[in-house]
Amino acid sequence: MAKTAKTADNGAKPPKGFGVWAREWAESWGKSLSLVGVLLYTFLWTATSAFYSRLGVDPQDIGVDYGSILVKSAGQIVLIVGAVLLYILGFAVYSRRRRSAGREDARMLPAFGPLALVVILWAVGLFSIAAIHANDVRKGIVVPTTFAFLPYVPWRVWPAEVSASAIDPPSIITDLAEDCVFYLGQGNGYSFFYDVDEKRSLHVPSSQVVVSTQSRGERPRCPE
Repeated sequence: MAKTAKTADNGAKPPKGFGVWAREWAESWGKSLSLVGVLLYTFLWTATSAFYSRLGVDPQDIGVDYGSILVKSAGQIVLIVGAVLLYILGFAVYSRRRRSAGREDARMLPAFGPLALVVILWAVGLFSIAAIHANDVRKGIVVPTTFAFLPYVPWRVWPAEVSASAIDPPSIITDLAEDCVFYLGQGNGYSFFYDVDEKRSLHVPSSQVVVSTQSRGERPRCPE
């Protein structure tokens, strides 16, 4: 009997220290967090492309890139990352307690379903906002791009006054000066606009126009 008891004692696993547990936790969650990051950027870029494509513009033509998307989506990124970290922290505490209680079946990775569900619901909302905002711009409505002082969508449009920088400008610039126009951005020496009256996107050499963007509350020459 004594021999059996000794064998059982030798076979018992010593409790893991916090350092070991924390390292295992970080290794287990590293890949999941990386995947969440990739999905966030993929959805942000796809939604941005969908928004600008409805206005007839390629986002790369107006200088939209990885950095600008992240900066302009700071509000959403903070929200999603915060939700993910709270979920991970909650499960980490739960898993730690189960392991401390001797439950060796405590999983380091919970079902990925809740995280996937959060990301999917967020993506659906993001694409819905992109479609709504693009349709509003096409109607001459200024769209909000910040929430609680944080930018939350990766696209930007501004109602604008356009005037020629030289005498006897091309007719396309004359039309822009008379119509309800949104400024979309610039790239490669061209300025890009969406003409609400003509329902089309236009680009002209930046050197030929003077653009004055307006605040959210101002919609020059746009229908009420």
